[in-house]
Amino acid sequence: MYVLITSSRTGGEALEAARAFAAAGHTPLIWSPDGIAPQGWLSDPSPDGETLIRSAVARAAGGESPSGLMLLPLERGWTAADGLAVLETAARNPGAMVAARRAGGLPALERVAAWIYRFTQGRAVHDLYAGLAVWPAQLVGALNRPGRKPLYTRALLSVRSLNLPLAEVELRPQEPPAVRPAAAVVWNMLCFLAVFLRFTCSSLLSAGVDYGLFALLLTPLHYAEAAHAVARAVSSTVNFTLNRMLVFSDRQSRVPLAQALVRYFALAVVVAAVGTGLIRLFSTVLGLPAMPVKLAVDILLYVISFLVQRELVFHRRRPRRVPRTAKSTEPEVR
Repeated sequence: MYVLITSSRTGGEALEAARAFAAAGHTPLIWSPDGIAPQGWLSDPSPDGETLIRSAVARAAGGESPSGLMLLPLERGWTAADGLAVLETAARNPGAMVAARRAGGLPALERVAAWIYRFTQGRAVHDLYAGLAVWPAQLVGALNRPGRKPLYTRALLSVRSLNLPLAEVELRPQEPPAVRPAAAVVWNMLCFLAVFLRFTCSSLLSAGVDYGLFALLLTPLHYAEAAHAVARAVSSTVNFTLNRMLVFSDRQSRVPLAQALVRYFALAVVVAAVGTGLIRLFSTVLGLPAMPVKLAVDILLYVISFLVQRELVFHRRRPRRVPRTAKSTEPEVR
């Protein structure tokens, strides 16, 4: 395991941490104001965080047998002992991305970003910005490719596309949590929301095809029911194709076409039946106004449809068996 140790302070704390990880059989990569760096690794005397992480990823992925990588930012209050605790958890959860979770309250904007991540990616994580994390070899290999997004953001998004488990370990840093710039957190929110926005665009486009084709076929077919059936069949096929190819396009965990098709139309039938039943219950039986009831039911079923398609229709979840202990700090893998 490669360990990227960064420090903004002088005094040899990075070197002391490196000795601890070397003694444990890991390979430390260090950057600190003391000028300590692996030979031939970095020429920039003061690189930014993205350059450091990119260099470490290239080093970890460049060998004959790609290795995992741990990020240990000492400037955020973490210690070598914290890093070793996270590595122990990674050893118990092979192939998982393991992240530290800062104990105590977190900034409100960061909590919102974590909620959006859980909603759109289906991975339960409560702290996206602790900075202390272990990336398995599979993830490191995927990140060692060109990309426009920052590497840490790409890592969080790749957890789902690579179908990796994700675990958290609750630790308390020696220093108060540093507040991330609001612009960076908002950018991450947009990156996480991209899949839901694509899902919305796919739904709107399919609805346009449905209504447009219905209007075109209504006159030549003479029967509204026939025009509706044809339009709905075509628009459903368009929606299925867009969702499979563009919205939920994780090729490494994609469900085979025939299975996805059966699951999609089974979901469509269930959603239609449940929607009709709920509208009848609240508007006819309970006497609530029909239009607000329909709007609320449609929104609810729309969100449920997104979650079901994300997890069951287009995504093949691999079985994972994770050992658990009675310790309170034992992470839960999602």
